Amino acid sequence: MALDICRACHRPGESLRHIVSGCSHLANGEYLHRHNQVARIVHQQLALRFGLIDFEMPYYRYDPTSVLENSSALLYWDRTIITDRYITANRPDIVLVDRLVRRAIIVDITIPHDDNLVKAEKEKVSKYLDLADEITDMWNVESIVIVPIVVSVNGLLAKSFDQHLKKLSLGCWIKGRIQKAVLETARIELPMLPSCLNGSPALVNAALVDPRQGGRTSLGASQVAAGFKRRKTVEFVSSSGGLSVDMMMTDDLPTFKKQTD
Repeated sequence: MALDICRACHRPGESLRHIVSGCSHLANGEYLHRHNQVARIVHQQLALRFGLIDFEMPYYRYDPTSVLENSSALLYWDRTIITDRYITANRPDIVLVDRLVRRAIIVDITIPHDDNLVKAEKEKVSKYLDLADEITDMWNVESIVIVPIVVSVNGLLAKSFDQHLKKLSLGCWIKGRIQKAVLETARIELPMLPSCLNGSPALVNAALVDPRQGGRTSLGASQVAAGFKRRKTVEFVSSSGGLSVDMMMTDDLPTFKKQTD
């Protein structure tokens, strides 16, 4: 009997869920890249809003500066905050100080699986409560807010996402850009399916949605390969059923199209 072992981390259970959010081997590479793509979007928009940078560029080319400041604002990127007392969680993704209203904002990004959206959001807030107290005392700000930016690996957003954007004074249009950045990283799955794409047997399963069957059918590698050749589309459906991603294969590069029910 063949064992279902992840070829990246060599642990049991090479499921699609494991590949996109649970593989330790991908944590400091593909997952970090996906996380930073979202963080770059938020950082650049905040920098533009406060006049800390002069022009906008594609987020995937944007290289955030560790510290940006002017008379109106101070913006940190992935910087350890030195505090008077020892705090373990002292390096959020982004910290903004609005000097005009004396308000600080701690921003931290996380990309969990669909089932963990609400839990991840609460964890981010509680994680930085101590740091928020320290910043309030040290930097003499009148208020501080913790803003968790949480988007699932399949591009799902919590209901509170719009409220968090308002705290940053960012338009809701940014949601689409963030979702696109996350969904484009479905390329994480492709290196794990090389023999599947070539049509030879492999210990990989995927979900091929056939509208004629009226639902999702679990198929083996050879069947998935045949599906690629026949339909050029494999649809990965989120476990919550709220969003799906079509991977439209064009030559060597996939393009991605988000669909909602």
